[in-house]
Amino acid sequence: MTPMSISDPRQRKLPLCAMTCKTPEYPGRTTGRGQIARAKNYIAEVTEKAKQIPKILNTGNYILDITLNSRLSEALERGIQVDIIRADAPPSLPMKDTDLSSILLNALDNAIRACNDSSNKNPWIRLDLHTKNNSFIYHWKIPPRNRGSE
Repeated sequence: MTPMSISDPRQRKLPLCAMTCKTPEYPGRTTGRGQIARAKNYIAEVTEKAKQIPKILNTGNYILDITLNSRLSEALERGIQVDIIRADAPPSLPMKDTDLSSILLNALDNAIRACNDSSNKNPWIRLDLHTKNNSFIYHWKIPPRNRGSE
């Protein structure tokens, strides 16, 4: 089998396990069966973990649901009460899923951390997700910090 450039139109006829990508960084590197099997195993593992995440909310957006449910279940495990006002979102948003996950994970991680760091004996997170005027709005609220002890 002759190695081909990734831009070669004959590449479409090659099985995925024998594709060769020539780039300045990796001249002539072949994607082998082991790497593909490893990638498939990783995807299967991530998919299985996603199935095991407790269903706390259902927004109608798969990425939001996985992202939020994973962190909200962590909050519940830490003894943080979770109140959901609304959980509505469009099936897709005009941004990359990775960016959306990053923004929401950061916000929720900060809320969980603040609840853990507070002197509040009954920590909680209130979550409101909805659309308004063709915009997706997410709002977190946590108890105010007790400033009297500082």
